[in-house]
Amino acid sequence: MTGSEPTRSQLEDHVSCAVRAENVAAHGDQDEIMAIAAKGPKGALTLAGLSVTIVLSIWLAFFLFIYLPRGAVG
Repeated sequence: MTGSEPTRSQLEDHVSCAVRAENVAAHGDQDEIMAIAAKGPKGALTLAGLSVTIVLSIWLAFFLFIYLPRGAVG
């Protein structure tokens, strides 16, 4: 990239995927879209829960196997 602005002819030759409605619009009617949205973000919540479980188990293992055996300092 040269960092310069595109010329007018370069802009006119550009074709975007957004030209076609099926590439940017939701398929189906309002009821179908609402049914999909009502199901919620199950995958994202599952991934977040799994990540938190892994972090807490690593912390607990560190606490039990490294911190506690050393005892009080001082």
